[in-house]
Amino acid sequence: MRENSLFLLEPWFTPRLLPFLFILFHNFSFLSFFEIGTFVLNYTFREKRKARFLDSKIISKSIYLFQIHL
Repeated sequence: MRENSLFLLEPWFTPRLLPFLFILFHNFSFLSFFEIGTFVLNYTFREKRKARFLDSKIISKSIYLFQIHL
């Protein structure tokens, strides 16, 4: 059994979801969006996956969109 309690999310959860999470939660307050983003990044990097070039570009673009949102 894996120690990560979020193992059920793994088959569909990838950094490609970050832009969709941004669109979904952009109406919420900064704090809630920041908490969601922190959770997403912590889960993504806790798995110690090596992000492919496309994933890293999408993460960069999501961070850029987040900065524009501020």
